Parts: sequence; C-alpha cells; structure tokens
Amino acid sequence: MKVRFACLLSLFLFLGCQKSPQQLPEISENDLQKAAVIEQTLQREIEKGELLEALQTDDDELQQRGFLVSRFIKKLIDLILPAHLEHFDSNHAGLSEKQETFVEYRGVYGRCHQFRVFYKYKDSRVENVEWASSVLSVPVKDKANINAGVVLAPTLDGFTPFIESGLWLKLCRKGLATLMPESLYRKQEGHWQKLHFDPTPPYKTVDEFSLYEESIQRYEFVLNKNIEILRSFDSLMTDRDDRLTDLNVMNVEPQRVGFWGSSFGAVVGALVVAKDPKIKAAVLTVGGGDLPYVVSRSKISLFKKTRQAQMKLLGIQSINEYETFISQYLQSDPLRFAKKTDAKRLYMILAKKDRSVPTKAQYELYQKFGQPENSRLRAGHVLTLLFTSWFNSGISRRSIDSLIQKLEKQPRKQ
Repeated sequence: MKVRFACLLSLFLFLGCQKSPQQLPEISENDLQKAAVIEQTLQREIEKGELLEALQTDDDELQQRGFLVSRFIKKLIDLILPAHLEHFDSNHAGLSEKQETFVEYRGVYGRCHQFRVFYKYKDSRVENVEWASSVLSVPVKDKANINAGVVLAPTLDGFTPFIESGLWLKLCRKGLATLMPESLYRKQEGHWQKLHFDPTPPYKTVDEFSLYEESIQRYEFVLNKNIEILRSFDSLMTDRDDRLTDLNVMNVEPQRVGFWGSSFGAVVGALVVAKDPKIKAAVLTVGGGDLPYVVSRSKISLFKKTRQAQMKLLGIQSINEYETFISQYLQSDPLRFAKKTDAKRLYMILAKKDRSVPTKAQYELYQKFGQPENSRLRAGHVLTLLFTSWFNSGISRRSIDSLIQKLEKQPRKQ
C-alpha cells in the first residue's frame, strides 16, 4: 500500500512539475479584418496618383514624382502595419544563452502567428555581430494545411514591408509558412543593438572591385541558413523552452520547403536554387543572370555611383570595357549554375521594361533555366514587384498556385 501511494505521489509530483506549453492567442475575425484593411488601403494608394504611370515611363520628371509618391506609400505602410516586430529588448537575455537557435513569439498578422527566429551569425563587415534574426510567419494547425514553408529573399534594401508584407499575407492566406531574413545584432557597451539586415554590396573604397562578389556570398550564406532552419522546423525551441510544434501552429516538413526571391533576392536565389536540388519549388521575381552586364548597365543608384567612380579611377571610357573588367571579379553568376532541368522546379516573373535588373538579363536567365513557367508584365522593376506582392492579379495567383502545386507533390514525412 505504501509503495503504491509513493508511486502515485511521485507521478502526481512529476505531472505537476511539467510546464504547460506556451498558449498562443486565438486569431480573431478582427485580426483578419485588419489585414484586409491594410491590403485594400495599400492597393488604393498604389493605384491612385502618378505612381503606376511613373513606374512605367522613361520620362525623368514623371519618374521623380513617382519616386516621391512611392516614398509616401512606404511611410504609410510603416504606419499601418502591426508594430510588434519592431519591439526588441536591448538587454535580451536569450542572446546570451548557449542555444544556437531559438524562437520568440511576437504576435498575429493576418491568418498567421509571427515569431522572431534568432540564430548565431558572424559578419566580418560589422564588429561584434554575433546573432541574426528572421521573421517566421506560421498558420495555425489545420487538417487542410500541406505542412509547407517558403524562404522569402528580400530585395537589395533587405527586409522592407514595402514588398514583403504583401507576400506574407498572400502566402499565409494559402496556408504556407514563411521565413525571411530580418536583422543583425551586435554587443555594444553591455547591450544588444539591432541592425537592419542589409544585403547591399558594401561600398568601402572604389578600388575594392570584389564588393559585388562579397555581397552575393554573404547573402547566399544567410538564405541557406534560413532554408536550414525551415527544414529543421520540428526541432525549433522557443525562448521558454517549448518545442515550437507543441504550440498551435502548423508543422513544416523538411522536404516541403520552397523559395521566393524578389529582385536581388531572386538573383542570389537563383544561385541557391540551382545549387540545392532539394528545393522542389521556387518563384523568382525580376531576377537575372550575366551579372557583369547587370552591374555595368543597371540604373540602380548604388550601381551607377559605384560604376562611375570605378570607371573614373581606372580611366575606362566605355560601358563595354567596364563590363569586361568587372567580369573577372564576379564568379557567383547564376548563369554558371543554372540548368535546363531546373525548369520543372521554377516559376519566373519577368518585367519587359526593367532598367534595374535589365530585361535582357532576365530573359537570359530564363533561357538558361530551360524556359520554366512564367508571367511577363509590360512594366518596370518596382511596378512588377508591387503587382506581385500587393495586387490580387493573375500574375500573383498563378505564381502562388504553381508554388503550392509543386510543394503538394512532395511525399509526406513518414
């Protein structure tokens, strides 16, 4: 009798000491309505005024006015989007722990719960950087889910709600988890400082001709790290030592991880997808190959200023001569790795009037990849990105449907 009582008491104490998993709030109808209002508001602002016309024209004055309107829309997005991802405690205890990767709950956006994933990171450019973070957006558990996730690769500006938040909403609505690089963290005077993740080629001195190659390699490393994190989803732990899959969120199976890259994210993403055959589904928006051609002709301000300074330093007079010179420093070109057999994994969105990633470079990559499924928009760079992320257009629907179809075909985890 005493032995039985002792066993029952031990069992009671054991169960009583078990920590219950973190409880996530229910996603309410109000949360869904807020997301719908955000989407509708931004579509209205983008549609009116001169922005759409300006983004399709070669007229410099009209383009300048369109640029000012686009800056206003960016500010509007910052004001109306949920602010929970901005909050960060500079005394963050979790960043001092031995755990290499952990997840912290942040809030709700649309149909998904959002987390910040912290992981160990080293960046030679920024002193004392030890950690990086990505934004993880995951639907709630549902029998209809396909248990798939997508790594989002942002543009040259890094994470900006101007483009990526629209993709979050669309992919979340379809039941897909997303993970996107967000910030770097460095220790300064005993506190953690949050830095904007910036995949921009680092402009140090004009005679550092390998700056583009350095930037591509850094960004490729970060994207591969994010793919690795999504593939190990079922082993992720929260900052409260809960297993993420014990919470009320969908699981992501390792063979059901896809990719979506925009602009520079599509350029570097083409490398990532070409080198990783386990990625069975990817969308590349306005990405291109033949990078010497791109950096020698792109109208992006960073490229123009760097190009002009380097040409002046070298005494180079023609763009063709500069293209030949810079080609010796660009080894990580998607055209070197793309294969025609990759076509079955890809969906490409091409801009017919692109001067940032020139249209010629986009079509060259499209041919090298074996002419995959695609949509073509008679527009420039930014307008194509906006249509893909914020408009419920045929382009965005077809690309998302293609992504889901490819991920659904992957075998279930046994």
